[in-house]
Amino acid sequence: MINHIPAGRGDTSAHLRFGTQWLDDLRSSARAFQLQGDKLMVATPVAAINDFDASESSQVVPDEQGFEHVEIPSYISARQFLSIRPALEERIRAIAAAADVIQIDEGGHPMPLGVIGSELIGDVRPRIWVFGDTDPIERLKRVNAERNAAKRLVGHTVHLRIAKRLRDAVSSSRLVIAHDARLRQPFEDQWDERCHLLERVEIFDDQLAAGPTIEARRQRVASGGPLNVLVAGPQVAAGGTDHVLKAVQRCLRLQAHVKLTIAGTGPDLDMFRAAASGLNLTPYLRFVDQLTPQLIDSHDVYVEPTLLRSALTGPSRVSMALGAGLCPIAYDDAARTSMRGVVNVAKGDTNALADAILLAAADRSALISRMYAGLAWVKPRTIDATHRVRAQLARGIFEQRHKPAA
Repeated sequence: MINHIPAGRGDTSAHLRFGTQWLDDLRSSARAFQLQGDKLMVATPVAAINDFDASESSQVVPDEQGFEHVEIPSYISARQFLSIRPALEERIRAIAAAADVIQIDEGGHPMPLGVIGSELIGDVRPRIWVFGDTDPIERLKRVNAERNAAKRLVGHTVHLRIAKRLRDAVSSSRLVIAHDARLRQPFEDQWDERCHLLERVEIFDDQLAAGPTIEARRQRVASGGPLNVLVAGPQVAAGGTDHVLKAVQRCLRLQAHVKLTIAGTGPDLDMFRAAASGLNLTPYLRFVDQLTPQLIDSHDVYVEPTLLRSALTGPSRVSMALGAGLCPIAYDDAARTSMRGVVNVAKGDTNALADAILLAAADRSALISRMYAGLAWVKPRTIDATHRVRAQLARGIFEQRHKPAA
């Protein structure tokens, strides 16, 4: 795996520091390869240790995490790229000689590492192209648009050259993997039997609710007691917590048996407290600072009322709610259209939000069905599950390459 995301230098030569999310992803990938007797080698730049926030990273010995790490030269500008290019190309050739299958992507500025790797490796080793979470060609356009007029003129020509090389790299890869259906559209003319869409939600297998937790929630929901509604996240105006307060107040006015918990802190928390008091919600509402597993287990419905686009917030809280066995109600968002078990309502429509909560409180059997449907949808789409599929695909092209001639 050749990737532009840097590791950080550790306290000893054996230690490296990785961002927490990146390390969790690498561990998951390594486990998937180990299950089938294969090994993962990760090639990344290595940055100075002071470039890493200790609270958001972990210092580890890569071999103890299940993967080997190889350092490659780093660059973050055109000047740096030109100066380290010979050393980078030499290192990529060495990696290709040591590996059986190469995984690359569009990461790296100003020249994607995957483009360099594709052109250097050619047919020497089969390559897997993995898309990130945004259209790489569109991202190149945005970078160019942010420059001044003189640089934009030069940058436009550079962008067109890089975009063509990017398309060539994708079209020449043995496998193409995308985790978001929206990334297929820009490459529709190249999408064929080599290409695989593996929908993924940003949770791991061990974040899925256990059987006893699900059964306890099923019994609680079926009993007809109060519907326990949860809202979580930074308490800011754009988070939409006040919309949920208004929706719950309407539910109570219509005699629905609803209780609400708001988890999180933020600059607008006092404003939400005042709004709740003004709506006479105090007997039916509690504020807590942190979202804990115990808190999640004691609730039935999760509401995501953010007014921001998922490009800024991500769909992760809804994914986590599904995996925990909660039934999400969320404002419409393109990133969530394919999710099962989620009730989407028009963004900003507090009456529609209230109607969705009312329906959940009234039809408990439908709510239980949604809970199971959401869990069934999430399980094959966890980070761990998709890494297992990716490892199987990599093994498949390796075996195909080494298949004895008939």
